[in-house]
Amino acid sequence: MSSSLSALFGELQQFSHLQQLHNVLSKDLRACRDRVLKETTLLRKELTFYRWCMRKDLDEPFPFPSQHNNGSFVTKSMDYDRLLFYRKLICYLHAHPTEFSQIIVSLPTVKHRPEPNSLQELYFDQEVHLAECIAFDIMLTDIHSLTLLLRSILLHSQTFNTLSQKLFQLFIVITCQKLLNTTFRQLLNRLYKINEPLSFQMMKGAQKNIVQSTLYDCCDDVLRIIIEVLRILPVPLRQCIIVLKQRLNNSPSLLLEWLVSTIFSPLLLQPDDWYLVICNPAHDEGTNNNNIQCIVTTLLQLCRTYQSQSNNNNPDTTNTTTTTDTNNIDDADADAEHETDIMTLLLRKHGGTLTMLLQSVLDEKESVIVPSEVLVPSNATPELFIWHKIFLKMDDADFIPADLQRLCASITPPKISHRPWITIQLPTIDFKMRSESDEQKTSGSGGSSSDERMMSIGSDDFTKQPKSKHLGESILKPLRVFLLSLTEAQSRALPLQILLDDEFRSPLINLNTQQITLVHETRHRIRNDASVYDNLAQVLSNVVAEYRNEFCNNLREALSTHNVLSSLNYIQNKESILKELRIIAVETHENLQMRDILLLSKRNIDMLRPQIEKISASLTEVAAAAASQSEHDEEQQQPQQQQ
Repeated sequence: MSSSLSALFGELQQFSHLQQLHNVLSKDLRACRDRVLKETTLLRKELTFYRWCMRKDLDEPFPFPSQHNNGSFVTKSMDYDRLLFYRKLICYLHAHPTEFSQIIVSLPTVKHRPEPNSLQELYFDQEVHLAECIAFDIMLTDIHSLTLLLRSILLHSQTFNTLSQKLFQLFIVITCQKLLNTTFRQLLNRLYKINEPLSFQMMKGAQKNIVQSTLYDCCDDVLRIIIEVLRILPVPLRQCIIVLKQRLNNSPSLLLEWLVSTIFSPLLLQPDDWYLVICNPAHDEGTNNNNIQCIVTTLLQLCRTYQSQSNNNNPDTTNTTTTTDTNNIDDADADAEHETDIMTLLLRKHGGTLTMLLQSVLDEKESVIVPSEVLVPSNATPELFIWHKIFLKMDDADFIPADLQRLCASITPPKISHRPWITIQLPTIDFKMRSESDEQKTSGSGGSSSDERMMSIGSDDFTKQPKSKHLGESILKPLRVFLLSLTEAQSRALPLQILLDDEFRSPLINLNTQQITLVHETRHRIRNDASVYDNLAQVLSNVVAEYRNEFCNNLREALSTHNVLSSLNYIQNKESILKELRIIAVETHENLQMRDILLLSKRNIDMLRPQIEKISASLTEVAAAAASQSEHDEEQQQPQQQQ
């Protein structure tokens, strides 16, 4: 009689083992499937968004709902809107450098930390980064726009604030980087090798002693470098300097003083600010700094001496006098005991050349410059966010145009300081599986949850215990829990009469309190069901056959090689589709970027077409010249071969 319980115990154990194996395998496959489907859905959503961005009909509605179906979840705003705003801001500032320069000039230099939530706090200790943002992100190193911006800054400001100074340094680095590397870097390497202090050397004395001094040699070396720079000064920098013509009264001496104090002295004192990497360190930092400071002080005194000499002489006779002095340097050097100073000797040697070069800069005509119309806006950067906040803080200023005010007020700046708009982020989708309560609500409302059903390897859901056709769940459930708590030896020693006798008799095996409670519960439920009580052995045999032939067999088929490989093949196919979608998404995003470029450059087709024709004509001329040269070479080679 105990064979029915032991047989049922064996089938329950086998089904439990198969169920555990199925749960582990299906969990891994389900995780892979969910990941692939989630990424695929996101990419399809991204492609849908790109298609909407490139729509021809501007009245086409946004493809994604602003609220969730139940109205409780509101999707986040699209970052692409902010990306478009910052591109518009870049285009506006790039096209209006004069208005932008007035804003830059109006920001005073702050030496101490300002009050919180103030305008000065936004750019305090951020001048270098904000200047780089102007040069590289807003003006996009467009020389014309930068030249207009710097010209307006020089015109509207008496002295540079910190931001203007950093921007002017960047402009010189962009236009004169190669010139600075080949001149001032080598000059500083030579100056760093000086071991003796120059501050104790004489500034005035016998001409013979002054000429032999190291300070004179160093100042002469620096002046020759300045003259070399002035000879090949780039045109954009010249166009910026000529706006100072009226302020400097068209005086070469005042221009030299401005150049020395604004460009050449900071270059010598702080080369790191001008992106000059000096690989040769000084022997003594203190002596080196004092020496360069002494050279800079001497050059500034030379500018004042040059100005006094220019004021004493007429403009028409200045060049003649300096030229005559230059031609008679040997005669002046003969008088070795003549008392003089370093500034006079340097002006005697280089005064004529300096006057000629500085006057050529002042005489240069101011050309008409317009910003480049073909513009490819860059991505938003944290410094651009700061500029947006600065514009909002200065909303009441009179010099901020109304168009810029409306543009900045159209969107709020981000609260985060990093770069969130390098790639477009789309509204997310909730891929969490529903709980049992949600499923009950769905089934109660007549909805279907088949799309959110957890993946199973076979056609059935094996995460739950099966229901028998021969024995009700009210009796089978406590009996199943009781049998699975036993060992195989205990199940064989357990008689069937323990469930049928009127009086409960303790079996030969030791049972704990929980097991005895399950036995009493099972006995009580069997006695209440007469059909089961009268034929319990046959019912249990039918349940054993049902587990053996149906439940366990279905699990074995679900765990078969065919089903597992089918699931893996499904995931692999989805992976290949996902890979293709990624490539398409990248190409579509690039096409979207190119569409913006073409949209901005479409207005300039008339300007680009002649340039392309000129390039094609020049290539044709080069090809024709090469062909004629080859024919000429062949004609010359033929007589030589005949000889």
